[in-house]
Amino acid sequence: MILLAAVALTGALALPAAAATPSPSVVVTSRDVPVGGVLLVTGAHWPAGRGVELLIGPPRSEASHVIWTRADAAGRISARVRVPSYLRSGRGVVLACRRACRIKAASWFRLVPAIPRFTG
Repeated sequence: MILLAAVALTGALALPAAAATPSPSVVVTSRDVPVGGVLLVTGAHWPAGRGVELLIGPPRSEASHVIWTRADAAGRISARVRVPSYLRSGRGVVLACRRACRIKAASWFRLVPAIPRFTG
């Protein structure tokens, strides 16, 4: 009887598990972009008011710094990023980083050939 009461009391005192903090994220709104085009990059769950570095490059390579942005009070980021003209058609990656990329998130996109502009 005492054992049952102790088990019941222990169960009643158990604290709920702490909610897991979501990992920072980054999203590219347009998956297809021409070389030299502009990507809209958004993200969430970044430290409020802190700087976030955006880098761009081919997959599995050194990405190049493009721009710094700052997370708002809710931890969201938003920036327009011009795709560097030295990148070739194919797959590309946007990295959002903090603390020398110890905290990072990635989103891929596809580089498509630029559409020639005709002047007449």
